[in-house]
Amino acid sequence: MHLMNKKQLIELYSNAVYTIEFISQVFEVSPKWDNRTFLDFLRFNRISSWAMMTPENPNYTRFSEEENSQLRDLMAQELEKYKIFRCVGMDQAELHHEIGFFVANISRDEVIRIGRKFNQNAAIFGDQKMAIEVLWIAP
Repeated sequence: MHLMNKKQLIELYSNAVYTIEFISQVFEVSPKWDNRTFLDFLRFNRISSWAMMTPENPNYTRFSEEENSQLRDLMAQELEKYKIFRCVGMDQAELHHEIGFFVANISRDEVIRIGRKFNQNAAIFGDQKMAIEVLWIAP
């Protein structure tokens, strides 16, 4: 991974595609797309705020699959009080992906706290407005 500034990273995350694997459905969403079907699904299931976050590759530094797997296990423990589902973020060129979690009914402050604990730059967040945004986490 080459070094990128905040603006470049936000653009990268905004253009990525995120695949969320719910029990009965799979959605592909992106902050730049019309995600109406996905947002309707969330409303129907009473999910008023949510995030897609990963513990992988902290500080935008490439980690091994084994290290990332251990980080995913630790984040899953951190998120045990929430309903979580597997999600995968893929860059626009489909050259890089990261496995993480869709987290239902989590607050913006909690996303920031957990993201900082795992040294993440950003997460994808949505709330009752149901807008999908890149939430910058890094201090």
